[in-house]
Amino acid sequence: MHAEPGDEWVTQTAFLKNVSSEPIVIKSIELMPDASGAEGLTIKSIEMAPLPHNGSKTYNWTPGGVFKTYPPAVLFSGEHTCNIQDLVDVADFALEPGAESRVAVVMSATGTGPFGFSDYVVRYEQGGSELEQRLPFGLAVRIGEGTPLVATKIERPCFSDVDVLPSRN
Repeated sequence: MHAEPGDEWVTQTAFLKNVSSEPIVIKSIELMPDASGAEGLTIKSIEMAPLPHNGSKTYNWTPGGVFKTYPPAVLFSGEHTCNIQDLVDVADFALEPGAESRVAVVMSATGTGPFGFSDYVVRYEQGGSELEQRLPFGLAVRIGEGTPLVATKIERPCFSDVDVLPSRN
């Protein structure tokens, strides 16, 4: 993706699903820089973005992707209500068996050049054991002049319901 210095955004690319028969409790999530480094990116927050469970029709979720709205918000075709993503603290977030969540990361561009993250390291507890899993959900960002990050057409109808993250322009 491309951004200008001063742009902020939310990325929801990492996906978690508890495929076990026991709940897991998230303790922390850390993003690991890729070979280009991450010095030009500032992580402002990391939160859990739970997804609907058991096929329920709700308006408190958004698809994965990159967003200029906080919390992420979209208006799907044919709908009249914006879906606004629920965001929850990472620490002690419980993911029940069969439940799914994305990881929402608010970032800002503070330098110029190529930067990125290669993996998410998720630390969690299950059945009294502390465990760690590395998720290969990378993000490559080229920060430079003339490439502002703009909201998508499905985000724009929701601007009055949420915050729009800053851009330099």
